[in-house]
Amino acid sequence: MNFLNANADFGIYNAADNDFSHLQGWATDPASGSPQNEMIFCWACHSNSSDGVLRNPGAITTQAGAALPNIGNSNVCVSCHSNRERNGAPNIHHAQSGGFVLNEFVNPTLTPPLFGEFPGLVYTNNDVFRHDNLGMFGPNLTAGAGDPGPCVSCHMEGAEFANHTFEMVERSSTDRNIIVSVRTQNVCGECHTPGFFEITKEELQLRFNGYSQTIDYLKTIIGQGLPVDVLTQILDENGNPVINNDVTPPAPFTISNNTQAVNNSELIDNDHRSPYVHNSTYIRRLLFDSIDWVDNGAFNGTIQLTDIDINGDGLPDDLSDARLWLGGDAVNASIARDSLQDIDILQ
Repeated sequence: MNFLNANADFGIYNAADNDFSHLQGWATDPASGSPQNEMIFCWACHSNSSDGVLRNPGAITTQAGAALPNIGNSNVCVSCHSNRERNGAPNIHHAQSGGFVLNEFVNPTLTPPLFGEFPGLVYTNNDVFRHDNLGMFGPNLTAGAGDPGPCVSCHMEGAEFANHTFEMVERSSTDRNIIVSVRTQNVCGECHTPGFFEITKEELQLRFNGYSQTIDYLKTIIGQGLPVDVLTQILDENGNPVINNDVTPPAPFTISNNTQAVNNSELIDNDHRSPYVHNSTYIRRLLFDSIDWVDNGAFNGTIQLTDIDINGDGLPDDLSDARLWLGGDAVNASIARDSLQDIDILQ
């Protein structure tokens, strides 16, 4: 069930009726808004909002035709947060979070592939990836009755999430790019134990920095000019590559590598700068391949991540965190796609 398409039945969101009074702190501090990151009403997720009864839609099949597995209570989340759900088109904001986690279920059914997977390149998850099975305690890591599933396990488990902020980390009040603490330390610690890629605030900060530098680098080189691409692009009324397709053309159709790279630079980053957590290897591959294409119009399997100005101040920025996040070293600008295999276990 797609709750965003069920307005007439449930009144989940109607802009004319919504004064946001249901959000904590909205009226008392309108300048800062509310820490609750929701723009829908309570009954989008709850069949009875007064006692917190959660809806149970079962396994979701997206409108684009992707049959997602049963992930327990998190089925409610991926009804909207699986990307390409609304009218089969990519969605912005963090609607694609579930699409990252469940990428192997979403992508095979979609034309073009979700988030711009480039033809002929490998994007299957590695053997140690388990984020798609979190909070599923049935046989063979399937979801049993009442199991929280991956979304709820990380974003809603525990009393600290009762205010519906959905934040896995606490960020600095003065700089949202600074991680102060990891609120889901107990969940991460089930697999990421001391001595085995333990997730600390320092480790997450390094990953966040590396991801942020990488996607800003991609956006910067796209801004410097796209390569010649002979494939037909999907263009808007101004002749520019479509970033967020409101209407998906009938399948099958061809979308150019340029458009896929631009889509990746925008849609990935709309995941609240957190896709490096949801499925880090998948995101590394998408960004690496996008850079590989944009830098010379070919997939060479090697990129040169040199220090360039990505912040707009006219001065080269130190991109050592990006090089490390992509599997290279802090100094050498040359990074091979094979390097991504060496850090796959860092999920």
